[in-house]
Amino acid sequence: MGIITAVIVLGILVIVHEFGHFIVAKMFKVGVLEYSIGFGKKIWQKKKGETWYSLRAIPLGGYVSMAGEDPHTVYGEEEINSKEDNKEDNAPKYPKFYDEESIKLSKNESRWFLNKPVWQKFLIVFAGPFFNILFAFLVGIAIVCFWGVDVPLNKPIVGDVVPDYPAAKAGIKADDRIVSINGVKPKTWSDVARFIAKSQDGKVNVAIRRKVDDRFITKNVSLVATEDSAEMKAISNSNNKSSERLKIGIVAASQTKKVPLIHAPLYSLSKLIGITVLTYRGFKGIINGAISAKHIGGPIEIVNVTSKVSKKGFNKLLDLMIFISMSLAIMNLLPIPILDGGHLMFFTIEFLIRRPVPLKVQALAGQLGMFILFSLMIFATGNDLFRLFHN
Repeated sequence: MGIITAVIVLGILVIVHEFGHFIVAKMFKVGVLEYSIGFGKKIWQKKKGETWYSLRAIPLGGYVSMAGEDPHTVYGEEEINSKEDNKEDNAPKYPKFYDEESIKLSKNESRWFLNKPVWQKFLIVFAGPFFNILFAFLVGIAIVCFWGVDVPLNKPIVGDVVPDYPAAKAGIKADDRIVSINGVKPKTWSDVARFIAKSQDGKVNVAIRRKVDDRFITKNVSLVATEDSAEMKAISNSNNKSSERLKIGIVAASQTKKVPLIHAPLYSLSKLIGITVLTYRGFKGIINGAISAKHIGGPIEIVNVTSKVSKKGFNKLLDLMIFISMSLAIMNLLPIPILDGGHLMFFTIEFLIRRPVPLKVQALAGQLGMFILFSLMIFATGNDLFRLFHN
């Protein structure tokens, strides 16, 4: 079930991303030959208007095929093969399902993508990541309006426990009420954080009250508080002194509060900004070595996380979709050749120098980009398999 849910989630986000390219290309009268979800062998196909719509076997992406997107063809270094040429040289230029109308469209230079003004090409490429951001923004609005936001309660009640921290290892659970810390009774959650941070040598004696079989029991737990790991500090605000306090890994309980529609966009926007900042810190931490590259996940990890989150409710699954959609947008905007960000980089250079980037440079950059992406995919999948067999 987790695999099906993950495929649906990724499929929706791919549809959104490719629809951005598709609709803006149509707006600028670019000939769109095919709109495909997935790669590899086609499962379903239908033509509407001048465009073929396809569903393919490998659900890890998609593409919009546009007339005149091959720079070698557009800039005169390679002639477009006719159907007769295809038969002669046994190297067809077009997929078999392309008909005469599609081939005619691909030869119409006025509809070529690369013949459009630079600003139009830029917007067509940028539209993919932008639609992922727009989708995340709108879903964020829906979540806070229909389900609400979690507002922390300033009460000494545990809302969640952070894995691998002292509290989790000591057996503290969500919904436990903290009765005392080192013999002192906390009245608020602020007291809890302060008492733990002030503990001598990190030693903490916690008395908790827990509901078991419709009755409350009091349990005493001894543990040693710790600072956040270097990796946690790397993605948190390093200038915030509170991040350097001793902690046991507990999160305050919260209550859900619905947000009026008029205020929802601000909540959604702040969430997207938060995801962007965390992603930036994550990249920075991996580059400077503060965060281990073993945390990079691939398709198996996405399936695993999606399966777990989907069990917590539809709103939590939507929340995960926001995160993945923003991650796709940010990743695609990186200036790596063959990604959208790489194309945007080339179009920016083209605008500045008033001519396209030389084809040899584009070809070399494309090979480098392909090598980077394949290496990253292999590395991420390796991490997934390591986690799968060592957990």
